[in-house]
Amino acid sequence: IGPQIESVMTRGEASWHENHLLPILRNGRLEEVYWTYSYSPVRELAGRISGTLVVCSETTASVLAKRQLEKERERLAALFQQAPAFFAVLAGPEFVFEMINQRYQELVGPRTILGKPVREAIPETEAQGFIALLDHVYQTGEEFIGRSTPIQLARSASRPLETRYLDFVYQPRREPDGTISGIIALGVDVTENKLAEKALLQSEKLNAVGRLASSIAHEIN
Repeated sequence: IGPQIESVMTRGEASWHENHLLPILRNGRLEEVYWTYSYSPVRELAGRISGTLVVCSETTASVLAKRQLEKERERLAALFQQAPAFFAVLAGPEFVFEMINQRYQELVGPRTILGKPVREAIPETEAQGFIALLDHVYQTGEEFIGRSTPIQLARSASRPLETRYLDFVYQPRREPDGTISGIIALGVDVTENKLAEKALLQSEKLNAVGRLASSIAHEIN
């Protein structure tokens, strides 16, 4: 801090420093301490600089709390990305993609959607009624749950729309004052299970037809 005070005393240059690390000896040891402070010249009537005015406050607690909060956010973000379900946070009445995880990106294909409203990022969903569902949740605050819901997605620019089946929920995102600021979308892609169920059903139908045909043939004979 010597050069900072020198610049005030020799050139009259005031300075402001926010959350600046200045370790000090305290409680018998050197502590990591943060300060917000300012230096400004004190002048005599004739204009000559005769001293430095120091205004400061210790901000260690707030700096360390912010650091801890950032670590917690990073931890939650890592968990968010590792979640086995797809997840997206939509902001405002236009449902702008604020956050998604890798599962969601895999679901919609290699397209850029962060920072874009759903209507622009995934335009094929509007005609299928998904934006209307989002509007209903946003306006009423009532969550929507879909079971094995079909959705057609343009997962590749070179291929036609692909049908996927989803178990999902649209949950209103509420602020501390209770107002709704967006939507949280969470779900799993159950396409493979749905196709397996259809294949099993088709197999059972064919077996039933086979048994019926065999019974008729037996009666004829």
